[in-house]
Amino acid sequence: MLYRIKPALKDYFDPISDQYCADALLYRQQVTQSVAGQLSVSFSRDFQAQSRTPETIGSAWAQAAQIQIAQEQNAVTVHIADVLSDVVREFKTARHFLDVGAGAGRVAMHLAEKFTQLECTLLELPHVIEAIRPTLANHPAHQRLHCLAADLQTLDFQTLKPQPQYDIIWCSSVLHFVDDYALILQRLLTALSPNGVLICCHAEIDPSQYDAGIQSYYLNMRMQGNYVPQKDDIYRSLKQLGCQHIETIENVQFPVASVDVLIARK
Repeated sequence: MLYRIKPALKDYFDPISDQYCADALLYRQQVTQSVAGQLSVSFSRDFQAQSRTPETIGSAWAQAAQIQIAQEQNAVTVHIADVLSDVVREFKTARHFLDVGAGAGRVAMHLAEKFTQLECTLLELPHVIEAIRPTLANHPAHQRLHCLAADLQTLDFQTLKPQPQYDIIWCSSVLHFVDDYALILQRLLTALSPNGVLICCHAEIDPSQYDAGIQSYYLNMRMQGNYVPQKDDIYRSLKQLGCQHIETIENVQFPVASVDVLIARK
């Protein structure tokens, strides 16, 4: 059996390409198939989602950061971050950057190399930090890549010494995994410098129209009790928290599904 790949997709399937992400595509396809096969059971009255320990969750994220998240960030997210860093004028003068839920760390690594004045902090679970630390250590800008091993749910930036003030905070596909997204947004805004910028990128569900890419893939997440925002949920929360200037870029193509990018200034 022969397969043909369109030229535009070739690099994504070439193992020696920086954009190779076949393992990530296969993983996502397997997850979708698995969820589809369990739908009839999942909707039964007796169904109970399996609970996982923090240790199990941390190990799973660490493994993902080394394979599918790393590939997706290299193939897609880094390019989006690169474009947004040209749009957000503050990147040219920013000194301190925070990547919330950094995953494989590729976004911070790229921006540290692009903006030589930028000190980048990667916030992730301790298991993930240990998994990606060797990659960070070998990066050309490794002296400006700093790790913050903590759980975002329990981290209060005001308790850190010295108390950090970040000029730019990147928060991408993270709020899905917290219990109170508004509280996390409040804490992130508190950690921003007076003229700081929060870049928030998440898939949102618009009840007025069906989006197969978002609603089919994020069904599993919603059934597990994770948060998938309704259209403008995050925008309204940022407004209530005092953000006066919020730019919205809709339908930005991220890994898995399109997202809405919010660029918020206090």
